[in-house]
Amino acid sequence: MTEHYRQTMFLKVLMSFHENLETQDLKERLAHAERNERCLLIACWLVGGATLAGLAGLAYSAVLHPQFFENSTPVLVRFFSALSLGSVLCLLGFIGLWLHYRRVANRVHEECRRVVLTALQVRFAGIVPPLALSATFSLEEFGDPHLQIRGVDAPPVSRDGAPDRGRDDLHHAA
Repeated sequence: MTEHYRQTMFLKVLMSFHENLETQDLKERLAHAERNERCLLIACWLVGGATLAGLAGLAYSAVLHPQFFENSTPVLVRFFSALSLGSVLCLLGFIGLWLHYRRVANRVHEECRRVVLTALQVRFAGIVPPLALSATFSLEEFGDPHLQIRGVDAPPVSRDGAPDRGRDDLHHAA
């Protein structure tokens, strides 16, 4: 399971707590982007296999075909050359299209994050300071599974709920 997939599942769960038309639309767009991305990855694997088969055929022809280095090109060499060249061109096109769909999926992820943060701000208005919900963090900070991240203005709290005099932005739960 990739990190991108885990983030997508996490966003879907968060959006399920705040069901409305906007989240339904985002879920559909996210599912569509995931489906396109998955189809292109499968196509890349298949075309990559065809490329390897063509290159293996060319290597076979170069080693075992007696007239390979003569002026006349055997049919087998032409076939494997065309297969390899066509597969490489298709692979480049598919990779470019996959990168485009990944960008689309990332934009939908950002919209999902915006909707979730807005829903949290509405739900916890007055309880949690606004900056605590809207603070952004780098992905490196999520490396520790016991790491609880709070925004800059969030009051530090220990595990028992009492005020903590430690660092304001990070608290390691034991």
